[in-house]
Amino acid sequence: MFDIVSFAAIHLKKFKVIHKLPGRLRIKVPNMNKVNKDVVSYEKYLTEAINILPGIKDVNYNYISGNILLTYDTKVTCEKQVLVWLDKIWEISIKNRKFIEENAANNMDYVADNIRYQLKKEADNI
Repeated sequence: MFDIVSFAAIHLKKFKVIHKLPGRLRIKVPNMNKVNKDVVSYEKYLTEAINILPGIKDVNYNYISGNILLTYDTKVTCEKQVLVWLDKIWEISIKNRKFIEENAANNMDYVADNIRYQLKKEADNI
């Protein structure tokens, strides 16, 4: 099984905005182009987490280039809030690393529900 928590701990915190327009961010994630194909089954959980922030329109992953393209409604959120939100997702994932490691293999939906609950409580503070 792909260890998404380890991947997040090592790489997602080091993401870099490589292109931006109002309502659109292209983010480079180090070594994203090197993850195995198992990661595709987990991207839905990351997408759900990102989409908790009001105003997110779309999240697209390009594993070849190692980029994530985020589009958002500039009337609802801004670049700074989106970047703070990505940091918050990372922070909560790392804080729950042991819980995720112990439960993800048997019940990833339970884990995702728990993380989503925590993120929803944080979304109002962004």
